[in-house]
Amino acid sequence: MFVCGDGARTAPGVREAFRTLYRNRTPGADDPAAERWLIALMADGRYVEDVYAAG
Repeated sequence: MFVCGDGARTAPGVREAFRTLYRNRTPGADDPAAERWLIALMADGRYVEDVYAAG
């Protein structure tokens, strides 16, 4: 997944959407598990952000 957009609004919103999807679709998943999953996606290069600072 490649996310491009505003670093203050878009990127955090997309990250939260991914964590929510993981929690909703993974039995027994909680907030820390969703965060670990997202961090692993980033570490593996499967989730990349190209964001800018809006001003």
